[in-house]
Amino acid sequence: MTFKVERGGQEVYRGTQNSFVDNVKADGSMYMYRVYAISGTFQSRPVEVTVTAHSPLVAPKVNVSRTPETIIITVVRPDVRDYRESYIEVDGNVYKTEVLSLKNEPDKVYKVKAYWSNTSGQKSEAAELVLETSPKPPIVEYRVDGANVILKITDPSTVIKAEKFVVIYGSRTMEVLKGEATIQIDTSKSVHEFKVYSVYKDLQSSQTSVMVILKN
Repeated sequence: MTFKVERGGQEVYRGTQNSFVDNVKADGSMYMYRVYAISGTFQSRPVEVTVTAHSPLVAPKVNVSRTPETIIITVVRPDVRDYRESYIEVDGNVYKTEVLSLKNEPDKVYKVKAYWSNTSGQKSEAAELVLETSPKPPIVEYRVDGANVILKITDPSTVIKAEKFVVIYGSRTMEVLKGEATIQIDTSKSVHEFKVYSVYKDLQSSQTSVMVILKN
């Protein structure tokens, strides 16, 4: 008994083995095969089989962008023919979407997984991300000591702890690693404004503004 296999009208196999491996591009394309049994001069009617050569289920590329209010997660659709849909999972909650916006709340960590499925419902490997938000704005207290204002800076964050603080006074900007800063002021002026924010990696909190009014 001999078997003959045709793909798209072209013969791709003839032999006595009852199995055949066809090397085609795995990009989600569909292929139609006709299989014949041959005995002597007799050839059977064909059996037709349609097969989808599914793409490799690799994790997708994920882009992340930020605004002051939102974190935007975008799953890049794979360039394959058998793509069906994308999924974004955040802290165990699954969303069928290619784009998802999260609130950019301070002092929060989002655990994110992104993956896609093919037309047969098979899911790809997941791209995993940990998205951190900025620290909370610092709490600032002050006292005046002669020509100096001493700022006591406290980080209220519980998850995203500040690595340092930045103090802005007029044209001066200074970094503070610990929670206290001594700043010399011009005592001829009665009103002084200090702006302070927290920094974690490349993320910074909103500013805390402190007005110091000197008594005559």
